[in-house]
This record gives sequence, C-alpha cells and structure tokens, in this order.
Amino acid sequence: MPENEKMSTNEKEMAAVRRKKRRGALTAGKKAAIIVILALYIIVLAATSLFVFYRPNTERNTLTAVVTQTDEHGSVVTDNEGNAVTEIISVDPSEKVDSYNILVLGHDRAAMLTDVFMLVNIDNRDNSITVMQIPRDTWVSDHKGPEGTYHYVISNKINAVFSTYFNYHRYNEGMDTSEAYDKALTSVADVLEENLFINIDYSVIMDLDGFQKIVDILGGVEMYVERPMVYQDPEQGLYINIPAGYQTLNGHQAEGFVRYRKGYATADLGRQNAQKQFMTSLFSKAKSTLSLSNADKLKDIADAIYTYIDTDMSAAEILFFAKSLLKCDLSEMNMMTMPGNLVGQYYVMNREAVYGVMNTSYNLNTTDIPDAAFDSGSLFNNTGDYYISYAYKLPANEVFDNTVFNGADVDKDGVDLPWNNY
Repeated sequence: MPENEKMSTNEKEMAAVRRKKRRGALTAGKKAAIIVILALYIIVLAATSLFVFYRPNTERNTLTAVVTQTDEHGSVVTDNEGNAVTEIISVDPSEKVDSYNILVLGHDRAAMLTDVFMLVNIDNRDNSITVMQIPRDTWVSDHKGPEGTYHYVISNKINAVFSTYFNYHRYNEGMDTSEAYDKALTSVADVLEENLFINIDYSVIMDLDGFQKIVDILGGVEMYVERPMVYQDPEQGLYINIPAGYQTLNGHQAEGFVRYRKGYATADLGRQNAQKQFMTSLFSKAKSTLSLSNADKLKDIADAIYTYIDTDMSAAEILFFAKSLLKCDLSEMNMMTMPGNLVGQYYVMNREAVYGVMNTSYNLNTTDIPDAAFDSGSLFNNTGDYYISYAYKLPANEVFDNTVFNGADVDKDGVDLPWNNY
C-alpha cells in the first residue's frame, strides 16, 4: 500500500532516496552469453521439464515520487518557514506477477537519435503482448536524471534523451564509449520508470544494421506497399526507393519502409502506423520461420543479437521471452501510439489518457498508480508553455488518435495510412 508523509523542501533529498535495484550492467560477458541461446533452445526442447518452471529473477524497484502539495487554486502549499510542503508516495513492487515491461529502442547511424521508442508488455498470464510506440517528437522537459544531475535535452524531443545521457556519461563522467552506451540505456529506463511510475524490467537497444541483418536472416518480410516510397538523405546514408504493390522486403528495403515519413500527411505519426503494419508482418514471419528444424537460422539470429543488440537480459531470459512471443497469437497482440496531440514541432503526451494506458497494460502492481505520482516530475509537460500544458491536460477523449490496433486485424486489412495528396 502507498505510504504518505509530509516534509519540507530541506528534507526533499532524503525523501527522494529510493530503495532501488541497480539494473544489470550490459557487460561484455553478458552479451557474450547471448550466443548460447541456440544451445539452450535445443536443450530446452529436448528436455522441456528442466525449464518449464523457469521465471526471470526480476528485482523490481520500489516506485517513489516526491509530490509538491497544492491547494484548490493550484498554488503551492508552504509551511511556517515558507518551504514547499511535499508528499512522499511509494509503492512496493509485486515481484511474482508473470508480466513484464521491456523498453525497446532503435537508433540511427548519424546522431544516435532513437527514432524507434517503444514500451512492450509481455503478459504470460494470458499470452498477450501490448506495444506502445512513443513518437520521436514527444516533448520532454529538462529534468533531473537518475543520479540527480540536471539534464538539458537537445531539442526537448524524446528521441534525443538517449544521446543526451550518452554524451553526459561519456564526457562528464569519463566513461569509455561502450560503458557510456550501456549506462545511457539504463538511464533512459530509470527516468521513464520514475515518471510513468511503472516498473521497467528490461531494456533493449538496436542499431539499424542489426535491424537489416535480422530481416535478411528471416528471408525478408512480406508486405503490401500502398504507394511508391522514394526519399534520400545522404547525411544519414538513407536511400529509399520501394515500388508499390505486394512484395518481400529485404533488410535494406525494410529499413526504408519503417523510416519513411516524407509522404504522410502527419509525418511521424503516419510512420508510426506503417511500423505497426510492419511489426505485424515481422511477427508472423518470425513465428513461421523460427523452429528447431531451422537451426541455422536460430544460430544466425543469435549471432546478430550478440553483434548488434545491447540488452540487460541474460541468455536464459532472452530464451524465456522468445518462447513467450512465439506462444502469442496475432489476435492477442495490441499496438498503439502513445495518446497525445501535435503542438507545433512537438507531440505532447495526454496525461489522462496515458495514465489510463499505464494502469490497464503496464502496471505490474496490485493497486492502481497513485494519480499524484504519475509524471510527478512533469517530464512530459512544459508548465511554462500554455499550448503544451493545455494539450497535456486535455480530457482523454480529445487526443489526436486513441486507436488500439489488434494484430490479427492489421494482418488481415492493413492500416489506413494518411498519405499526402500529391
């Protein structure tokens, strides 16, 4: 149950100290262990009883928020000495819930911008998957990071948060490139966990070369391309030239398909829906391709994971989630774009709608997320900008798009894409 107490600003730092687990370091040893996935997979299929009761050894955080008290007029409540009165809200984790939240990022080659930013829930209680895509242009405020250091985010877009942390750990803390890369992923997960007030159990980040490689290993992905996609950006090494029609996209073409946004009326939001269509097709191809009879493909996938993907999962945990994914049907796969609205160059999270999504699909505890604790640090709001703050506080039914796409429906009918009329 939540525990609340009041205190002055002078005591705020002590209240903010959490009983918090350290996320597993993304060490070379851990990454090297991933290469044994194939061997584990074969062993497990040969002796399933040895693994049937295995569960990841998650050590979930106690979620804690320090909330400044306000009166009915929205003014900050102060004590006799003029200090703001704050409230500590904490929720102990539910360790044994067989449901897991995973942060998935994909970054470009040029500036380490994470244009793929997703929260994935894998729920083994009903063999379901929920994917919430967070648009690359989502507003995030300058904020205190997991170690309490203030961070100024380049462009205040969420796709720059990873690179911001990478540069901080690399140049301010003197880490080498590999350490800074791994620590940046941990930092992003910690900040989201704190502000969305959910447990994030694992994190995964992949570069575009790894994406291409995995698609090619699977033999390409069958897609219907509604209109020709043509675009080039030499600075990023991005050259897209995909004709319309039914076809099998290779790795290079698949990258172009999921990155294309030039022809959509809503730019990145159109790309988000195209990515839902691609994820459905990729999921179907993986389920039909990956089996014990395809041992060579399994080994190639394991090699690609080792080479191109960083994660804090162990080999056994990757195996566990691979089995979970393969048990899920498309009808139990639901995808959505994080509810919000466009404000100028930014996409602004709708607090009420996302609070509902977090409670429904990502809350791993037995009680609802305390309303006051959700985004208590205003990571997704800008109180100094009327238009951003207005969009952030709109009723949930006034978001740009609140559609939940079911995988089976997308597989059957595709997704309506908002093409430009030229």
